[in-house]
Amino acid sequence: MWADPEVCRFTGDEPPDDIEVIIADIPRWQAVAGRGPGCGFWAVTTHDAGFVGDVYVRPTGGPAGEHEVGWHLARHCWGRGYATELAIGAMAQARHGGIDRLVALSTRNMLPPAGSPRRPG
Repeated sequence: MWADPEVCRFTGDEPPDDIEVIIADIPRWQAVAGRGPGCGFWAVTTHDAGFVGDVYVRPTGGPAGEHEVGWHLARHCWGRGYATELAIGAMAQARHGGIDRLVALSTRNMLPPAGSPRRPG
């Protein structure tokens, strides 16, 4: 997924040349997202689609108590409702952990899938 230029177009990152770069970055994501109850970074799979992508809840660094819910999807999972399902599940985890303020951030390069942050509520 992270080596797919189309996926990286929405993250603003350049696709890495080597899978080892991606693997080495996972602990950083886990550390950033794992700060407190309700936070986390999860890989997502399904029985029919295999690896779907990832979803996370992490502090934004903005107003006190504000957290971001976000996700990245493999291209074969686009347009199938997974982003909405991932967001709803991550929001439930955050609420269970006592997080009251959640935001989903997007940038201009994310415009095509930008409807998904609005769907979960």
